Amino acid sequence: MKLRQKRVAREVAQNISWLLCNQVRDPHLTGVQVTAVLMSPDLGWAKVYWILDTPKVEPTVDMQAREQAQQCLEKCQGFFRRCLAQAVRLRRVPQLRFYYDCSLERGQKMQELLDEVLPPSFPQTS
Repeated sequence: MKLRQKRVAREVAQNISWLLCNQVRDPHLTGVQVTAVLMSPDLGWAKVYWILDTPKVEPTVDMQAREQAQQCLEKCQGFFRRCLAQAVRLRRVPQLRFYYDCSLERGQKMQELLDEVLPPSFPQTS
């Protein structure tokens, strides 16, 4: 990714994170955190990766909360773009696509599998 893409991605992530914390009042978006933003080369599209920071609950309840948060994020896309237009100096504001970031869950699952396989005396790096 080029320097300009990285800089714009960082600004988009900061602004959306700020909006989620301070402006959005939807209860379904409580606990949503932006983990990364990837910009297209022409800066026309932004992939916004997010997680739902909630206490551990049953998988079915967690999945429902994720789906509701995803729907609310998609509904708020216009609001986010309007606020980005005021905050970020760009010729055109990028279209936003929201994706749940499952990399943390994959990492946690991998750590659990390693803990099962490695003997207790094996030195672990943490």
